[in-house]
Amino acid sequence: MFGEEWAVACPGCSSLADGLGGVVVHLNDRDVTLLCMSHAPLDKLVAYKRRRGWTVPYVSAHGGDFLFDYGYAFRREEMSGIVREEFDMGRLLREAPQWLRDYREEVGAPDLASAVSVSAGWSVFAMGDGAVYNTYRVYPHSRLITPLFSGLLELLPKKE
Repeated sequence: MFGEEWAVACPGCSSLADGLGGVVVHLNDRDVTLLCMSHAPLDKLVAYKRRRGWTVPYVSAHGGDFLFDYGYAFRREEMSGIVREEFDMGRLLREAPQWLRDYREEVGAPDLASAVSVSAGWSVFAMGDGAVYNTYRVYPHSRLITPLFSGLLELLPKKE
C-alpha cells in the first residue's frame, strides 16, 4: 500500500482501505482482527492514516522481513528472477508499460524498481494450541488481487 521510498500511498489500496472501517467491528465480533501493513516507516503511515480518517489498525513492517518472507515485498537484487503465474518481474521492469510508468509517478517512487518493490496481498492467520498458523495467502499480482484493488479505478477517466 505504501512503499518505503514512495511520496504517497497506492491510490487503489487506499480506496480499498477507505471502506474497511465499517467491517472491523463485525470482524472483531467474530474474534477476528484486521490490520493493514505497509513497508513505509511508521511516522509516514500514522500521518497518512490520520489524513484518511481510518480506524483500521495500520502497522509498519519497515526494517523487518515479514513482507519479504511472505512475498509481499521484493528486494532489488531478487526482482529480475521473480516469476509467478504469468507475472515476470524482470520483464516488467525491462519493458515497463505506460501504466507502470504512470503509477511510479503517481506514488512518487524514485524509480520503477521502487514502484514495484511492494505489492498488495492478503494473509490470514489463526491461533491454535498456543501456536500461530498462516492458513491462507493471496500473493501480489495474483489474479485474485487485481479485481479487489484496481477494477473500479481502471474504469474511471484519468485525472489530469
